[in-house]
Amino acid sequence: MGSTICSQDQSLIKIGTWGGSGGCEWSYVAKSGITDIEISSGRIIDSLSFKGINENSVRECSLKFGGSGGGTKTITIDWPREYLTSISGTTNDHYGRYVVESLYFYTNLNKYGPFGGTMPKGTKGIPFNVPLEDREIVGFFGRACDFIDAIGVYRKGPSVPIVTIKEGITMNMDLPREVGPWGGNKGKSWDDGLVGGIQQIDVHVGNGVVHAIQCRYQGGDGNLVSANKHGGGGASTLYKIELENHSYEYLVGITGFYGPIDGNCCFEVVRSVSFYTNKGKYGPFGSEIGTFFNSPVSNAKGSTSCSQYQSLIKVGTWGGSGGCEWSYVAKSGITDIEISSGWVIDSLSFKGIDENSVRECSLKFGGRGGGTRTITIDWPREYLTSISGTTNDHYGRHVVESLYFHTNLNKYGPFGGTMPNGTKGIPFNVPLEDREIVGFFGRACDFIDAIGVYRKGPSIPVVTIKEGITMNMDLPREVGPWGGNKGKSWDDGLVGDIQQIDVHVGNGVVHAIQCRYQRRCSSKKKKKKRYHGGDGNLVLSNRHGGGGASTVYKIELENHSYEYMVGITGFYGPIDGNCCLEVVRSVSFYTNKGKYGPFGSEIGTFFNSPVSNGKVVGFHGRSGEYLDAIGVHVEYF
Repeated sequence: MGSTICSQDQSLIKIGTWGGSGGCEWSYVAKSGITDIEISSGRIIDSLSFKGINENSVRECSLKFGGSGGGTKTITIDWPREYLTSISGTTNDHYGRYVVESLYFYTNLNKYGPFGGTMPKGTKGIPFNVPLEDREIVGFFGRACDFIDAIGVYRKGPSVPIVTIKEGITMNMDLPREVGPWGGNKGKSWDDGLVGGIQQIDVHVGNGVVHAIQCRYQGGDGNLVSANKHGGGGASTLYKIELENHSYEYLVGITGFYGPIDGNCCFEVVRSVSFYTNKGKYGPFGSEIGTFFNSPVSNAKGSTSCSQYQSLIKVGTWGGSGGCEWSYVAKSGITDIEISSGWVIDSLSFKGIDENSVRECSLKFGGRGGGTRTITIDWPREYLTSISGTTNDHYGRHVVESLYFHTNLNKYGPFGGTMPNGTKGIPFNVPLEDREIVGFFGRACDFIDAIGVYRKGPSIPVVTIKEGITMNMDLPREVGPWGGNKGKSWDDGLVGDIQQIDVHVGNGVVHAIQCRYQRRCSSKKKKKKRYHGGDGNLVLSNRHGGGGASTVYKIELENHSYEYMVGITGFYGPIDGNCCLEVVRSVSFYTNKGKYGPFGSEIGTFFNSPVSNGKVVGFHGRSGEYLDAIGVHVEYF
């Protein structure tokens, strides 16, 4: 294989967001530059829309993000002579929702604004700003429904190489240079940059929260450089991690948990962090409570012994988009569930048992209302296998209305669901499998807004490097799905090699996908001869999604040249006319030979699976009338 043309592609840096957690996610990135911004505002920022120009100098328009109120003004930018460099503004409480109150837009030549910010005197908002740099802002993202709830920016980053493989098909040959950040949306942005090799990390911890970190780097000239301390000074313990230079130890990834601090459900911070090197693991530092995050750990070296570690499969969520994210995973098994409920599910808390048979308790997720009941599970003889329930509107918010909990021995419930007659909720359930549920996640504030489960997946190897230090040497086998939270879950499983993908597209939305796989080492004979191939049986998956597409794109991989899938990228967001029904708007498929796509409209929130030393061998996701969400199964070489 060879390449014909090598060019440069501009990577993007995501900065923000500022504002609240209401509404649905939105996103817009101009192909080349932003030329117009339309702002509707009054007391607050009601809506935003954008116009840009693509690589062929053709004008393009975004959707309108937000509601229909406010007076409208338009900024016209003389691109490319003039370009956006920064924004600033304020956020404030508006009828119980935290939203973007006012905005200024800055270019290399002018300042535009203020827009919004006509709230009554005495209601002073919280200021924010994007640090000023001579790098162009080419897009925006955030959350919105009736107003602009939150806003952030996409700024041009350093160029990365693009290799053109064949005419009209290109592929980014690099993994992302910048991954994350994970955590809450408060605080000032910081970046140590690319100083050099990491020599030391100081982690400041107190009250189950990471208060600050500070790093020491070795620069290209061999001198040690100390970064600023990022965070506050309230820690009770300082942990110093010193990497072993003489043995060529280097950092390869991080994992951790973020979530609300005790007593403030809407102020999220990093609760715990662990650092992985090519030699082992340091941590965890802090309390492993909240939402789990991880950076891909790849190309790790060396081992002494191997054991088994249970991977987790994330299923769901069901419910609305209000409240703050929450998460709980038991170290070994869940023994107790405390449910407070009435008309709806008001709160949940959990007890579990760790690997040393010690009891552990979660935070209480949700509000203070409802009557309380407790389920006691006789673990390990009895274990959770499924949940079911309904979701419904409650005072203008879509929340979890009722719940049942299913084990291998019993069914517990119903809890909640005492809404007045005539208000029928939307049913949901976790497909029944004989795999244990060991955790839950979702969104909550005054009620349980949304819920999903962590189910045990297949065992994956863990390599023990030195006493007390272990490292997971594998990247995730199942990645995603990305998209909305509606539709039924589906999973093609690990059938074999992907031979063909049919993508059904219409009105700027991916309606469905259907795949053909080549089964490996199969001795079963198929009744339908058209599914039989020379090296194995061909298996056609179900079509995942609806039938309203106007175009079907067929991708046929070149078997004779050993072409295989390595990753996907795309965008998901609300469909036109329904800001709370999010689906896959666009998808692109990357192989070891090039790129197919994009199929659909590149509008909404960007997603991607890491392109690494492996291949995609299957898909999973959610679907109904549309392809609501998509993820991949990965096999590593």
